[in-house]
Amino acid sequence: MSDIKTRLSNAVKESMKARNEHRTTTLRMVISEIKKRDIDNEIKGKPALNDTEAMAVLLTLVKQRKESATTFIQGGRQELADKENLEIAMIEEFLPKQLDESEAKAKIKAIIAEVGASSAKDMGKVMGVVKERLAGQVDMTKVSGWVKESLAA
Repeated sequence: MSDIKTRLSNAVKESMKARNEHRTTTLRMVISEIKKRDIDNEIKGKPALNDTEAMAVLLTLVKQRKESATTFIQGGRQELADKENLEIAMIEEFLPKQLDESEAKAKIKAIIAEVGASSAKDMGKVMGVVKERLAGQVDMTKVSGWVKESLAA
């Protein structure tokens, strides 16, 4: 079992002992989503999710909750947005520390130098390394723009 799956399982046990119903429900939902993806992989003849793939599931769940919270705020349902934000915090406990924009750009520039990229033609090569090293630490939807920006400079 991967490290994230083990940590999630232990956290569910702790929250059950503490009788924290909301945390238990949220973490069980996360485990359920990971197991669903494991089953999908098994059907396709692929191995179970590794930590990087499990992290991608967690990031997807966080993104969904952020979108829901925004929608709830726009609809005047602050209490539901607060619930979503609480779930985001619970899920983010299992993700690595998120890099801020300046830290991410610095790491991207270091990767570009390491790979020896010099133009936009090298974007795929750079993105492969960035995805491998910064998975779960930064919003990948923003990364491609930062890589383009760095390669253009």
